[in-house]
Amino acid sequence: KQKLASLTPSCVWRFWRRQPAIQIDSSLLTLSAAAAAQTGLGAPVATNANGMRAWILAPAELDALQRRLKAIPDATLLSRPSVQTLSGRQAQVQVVELVTVAGKPTPVGLIVDLFPRAASGSVKLTMSATSTERFVPQPGGAMAVRTNFAAACRVFIKSTGGLVVDGGDAKDSGGKSHWIIIHAAVLDAQGNPIKP
Repeated sequence: KQKLASLTPSCVWRFWRRQPAIQIDSSLLTLSAAAAAQTGLGAPVATNANGMRAWILAPAELDALQRRLKAIPDATLLSRPSVQTLSGRQAQVQVVELVTVAGKPTPVGLIVDLFPRAASGSVKLTMSATSTERFVPQPGGAMAVRTNFAAACRVFIKSTGGLVVDGGDAKDSGGKSHWIIIHAAVLDAQGNPIKP
């Protein structure tokens, strides 16, 4: 039993080392209604009662969307955290600050939890994302935290393709909706994205 126990860590390490690496970039944006109409995404693959919409994009479609967004004046990039992990390992990206709300430290910003698995040059991804902001409901009132975006899903993305989610009815203080773009790529042994 002791010999088996002493071998376990090295066996686990070899297993993880054989798993392909996955690079995930996430972009949080705000878009006005006019800007959203200029994305050219077409019909979403999923919707819900709160107005959220989701699209799964092939690599060429994702590249085209990112070019269009740069040309849309009212599409604002808020943050772009990224992470590299191994297939089958959970990861998290976040851009947060701690603020005191009702006497308690509270994280405010973007938190994205990810669980990717490589599969034949594609990525099976379980993702949840939440974006919050601080605001004061009334002049002179206490600070509060508002959720602008919250979504969770499981998707199958071609390597170097992406997932786009429109936050729907939830709006920020400027009346804009929050969108998140997840770009996922399986990496080869040299760290280069594997293209389908």
